Amino acid sequence: MADDKRPAHFWEKEAKQLKEQIKEAKESNKTKPEAMVERIPTGISSFDSLVEGGLKKNSITLVEGDTGTGKSIFCTQFLVEGARKFDESGVYINFEESREDLYENMLRFGWDLQKLEDMGKLAFLRTTPEQLEKMLNAGGGLLRDTMDKVKAKRIVIDSLTSYLLLHNDKSTQRESLLLMFQSVKKWECTTLVAGEIFENPEEHPINVLDFEVDGVIRLYNRKEQDVRKRALEVFKMRGTKHAAKTFSFEITDSGIVVYPE
Repeated sequence: MADDKRPAHFWEKEAKQLKEQIKEAKESNKTKPEAMVERIPTGISSFDSLVEGGLKKNSITLVEGDTGTGKSIFCTQFLVEGARKFDESGVYINFEESREDLYENMLRFGWDLQKLEDMGKLAFLRTTPEQLEKMLNAGGGLLRDTMDKVKAKRIVIDSLTSYLLLHNDKSTQRESLLLMFQSVKKWECTTLVAGEIFENPEEHPINVLDFEVDGVIRLYNRKEQDVRKRALEVFKMRGTKHAAKTFSFEITDSGIVVYPE
């Protein structure tokens, strides 16, 4: 092979370009950041800052706590703020409380659920666990019709404790829950499900849920001396760098307010 007579500065330029190409290749091979997860803000004061701006879109989150901890208020606020601030309609599925009682109780926070319903931003479906399971087995039935009517993007199911009492063994409970969750996922809605939590895990009928839902938010109402103090914990949230502490919150005249600091 003949000697290459090209000048030295040519090879210096070639070497420089080669180094730049190697550098670019190394940069492109670095681990790329995950695609941005679309978030659905709850609208609950200061809560969204604990979960990177909101819940994952189309996720299912369990809101659990003892009686009187504020589960129904949290869930209702999620629907109300979704309709008022983000133009997202919602459906409230309830097994125990009547439509009239819920609407009246929520007026104390300035939430006119009847007005939202008249605007087509909210639907209330009072049913039984047995009826809901039949609807899901049939592909949705009345529930799907209700969701389609308001073009729902948010769902609340209150409460799953009642739903799980349909079945005695955990295997059947899990199968029933999977049916529900698969249906909700197909409908592309962000969902909150309320449930009871018990101090004794053996008495906790919904611990089967913890591995099936995308997130778990726990509400507490602890008694310290003669005063009860409310607290909130993001126990689990898939795909989210969430706060690991327990935070104080209050139920004010305008709903739940979380205190991150």
